[in-house]
Amino acid sequence: MNRTGYDAFIFEEASVEPVWIDVSDQKVLFHDGKDLWGKDTYSTEDEVLKKVNQKGAGALVIGPAGENLVRYAVIENDYWRSLGRTGVGAVMGSKKLKAIAFHGEKKKEIAYPDRIEQFAKETLERGKDNPGVQNYRRLGTLNWSP
Repeated sequence: MNRTGYDAFIFEEASVEPVWIDVSDQKVLFHDGKDLWGKDTYSTEDEVLKKVNQKGAGALVIGPAGENLVRYAVIENDYWRSLGRTGVGAVMGSKKLKAIAFHGEKKKEIAYPDRIEQFAKETLERGKDNPGVQNYRRLGTLNWSP
């Protein structure tokens, strides 16, 4: 999304039929999504990215849980990344929005790059000895500590 030049999107109303949206740094296109409806997230992501056919493109997608408005449905991207816990997949499903693809060449200007760099250094320094950080490093995001 970053390379499209947009920081956020607000989708109002709902489509009558399933759709997917192609967002680039040039335009925003709405496409018929009936052929994607009912498919799992892996197939949907593959098909949308194939249709977009742009190097570096990414897609946010929902599966049947989102389509069927399951209260804890998630949005998926990069196969394994999930935006969830609050049912945002059901929100996309309620709008009949199966997927959103993003691609472009824009680069954001950082207002104060030196401040960002300093903040990153300070954050890394503060966190390097933190037990929680050590567990993530050692066990990954699904870590469990007795």
